[in-house]
Formats: sequence, structure tokens, C-alpha cells
Amino acid sequence: MKFTLRKANALQLLINEQIASTSIQTQVSVGKYDDPVAAVIHAGTIFQASLDKTKSLLEVLYSIREKVAGEGHKAGIPKILSEVAHIDKLTGVLKPLATLSAFAPTEEVLLAAHADLKKDQVSANSYSQPRNAFTTGAIPQGWIPSYVAEVSALRKKKQSLSDKLLELNIRHEIELSDVEEAILKQYDLI
Repeated sequence: MKFTLRKANALQLLINEQIASTSIQTQVSVGKYDDPVAAVIHAGTIFQASLDKTKSLLEVLYSIREKVAGEGHKAGIPKILSEVAHIDKLTGVLKPLATLSAFAPTEEVLLAAHADLKKDQVSANSYSQPRNAFTTGAIPQGWIPSYVAEVSALRKKKQSLSDKLLELNIRHEIELSDVEEAILKQYDLI
């Protein structure tokens, strides 16, 4: 049976959910009116079935994961995912710059603020300290449009790469063995 990479990823999620919901009990509660031998034998049977199910599903899960990784690598998916991650990080750096509201002042304003700083003195009856510095924006307002344009271009490139990933995940397939298929059918996963 063949699955697209997209469906194989969804199947891996289902298998993980099935594994997580399988309880492997190693103890049993025996009441005073219960047959203790029968209770322990029954609990042991349930334990073994749960353990066998979990082991089988884990084996299929990691086989699928290996097949998806191999096919994805052949399709070039890791390279595209790396590009998308790079775009995300770069966008994270540039987006705050594209929305800056405090800009570098003109040279005239900057020199005037500096001159005021030099003149700043504390009056004799004041508890405040004299200012030794001031804070100002360092990025000229004229640079902001280039950051906005770069963020927009990155957004478009990411969308294009996401579309390409979707196409590759639908176009490429893996094939399950008969045994893997039987195990997944046994637990109603396919």
C-alpha cells in the first residue's frame, strides 16, 4: 500500500496517538471476593496484548519515519525546510525594524540635544542627579521602507516554498510492507 508523504505524516500522528492511549498496566487490584489467580492471569493477558500492540506500532512508526525521511531527502525537502527556517529567523530580525517608531534625529536636532545635555546642571535644592547621557533612535527613518520591502519579499518567498513543500509531499510516496499494512489494519489505523 502506498501513501503520499503528507498522508504518511498524518498516519504517524495517528500511530503516536494510538501508542499514547495504550495503557500498559503492571499491577492488578484483587478484591476479597475475586479469584486472585484468575485476576492475575487476566491482567497478565491484557498486559501482554498491550505490550505487543505498543511494540508492533512502534516498529511500524519508525519504519514509516525512515521511509518518509529517505523519500523526503530524495525530493529535496530538507533543503526547502532549511530555507523556510532561515526565512523565519530573518523575518524575526527584520520585522521589528520594519515597524520602528523611534528614528535617528537629524544632525541638527542631535547636536542641539547634545548641547542641552552639556548645559544640564542640577539646582542646589534638587535631589536629582545631572544627566550624563540621552537616548535616541539610531536608525534613519529612510531605511525603514527597505526593511518593509524585505519582509514582504521574504513572506512571498516563504509562501512559494510552502507551496513547493505541499506539492512535493503530495507527489512523493512511500510504500508499506504487507506486514506493516496488516498491523495498521489490525488496530484500525488504515
